[in-house]
Amino acid sequence: HVAVSDLPPRTADAADRDDPAVPIELPERLKNLSADDLKAVEDGKPVTDEARRAYYYLAWQALGLKDGPGELERQQVSLTKLFDEPGEHRGKLLHIRGDLVSVDVLNLDPNPTGRLRIYQVGLLTGEGGPVFILVWEDPVEQGLRLWDTVSVDGFFFKIWRYSPDDEKSAPLVMGYSLQL
Repeated sequence: HVAVSDLPPRTADAADRDDPAVPIELPERLKNLSADDLKAVEDGKPVTDEARRAYYYLAWQALGLKDGPGELERQQVSLTKLFDEPGEHRGKLLHIRGDLVSVDVLNLDPNPTGRLRIYQVGLLTGEGGPVFILVWEDPVEQGLRLWDTVSVDGFFFKIWRYSPDDEKSAPLVMGYSLQL
């Protein structure tokens, strides 16, 4: 399992609770994300209090992908470009395809999205590197299995150090669900 030390705090008993209904409107404090909010996100480091606004804003936007990206412009960006220029792609909607290699349930403390559970999935892309995606819909309940080839539309958040020794990094993206 992947360490989640730089994600929002988890609550041990949240696994027994159902996700509440999503709030109807984005909380006022999360509206109008600025370029400065995105600049507060630091690649390879834990999410700071300053970066949480961007985190929850993108998580909220990912809830809006339930019926697909609609008219939003999606980008296909190589892993090399994400690693070389993460700031250029932060907050942008990406389309990613890969093999499903891990699924972990993360229980969240109460937060602006109104959700208490999110799923962290690992994909291996054709470029060889992993990408981690936070999705709101349970891939197992969708009938997906490990090694299925899936795609996802999601907002790029940051380059995340995911190994205990801090030597392994991967893009972290926020989407709604995986698609076969």
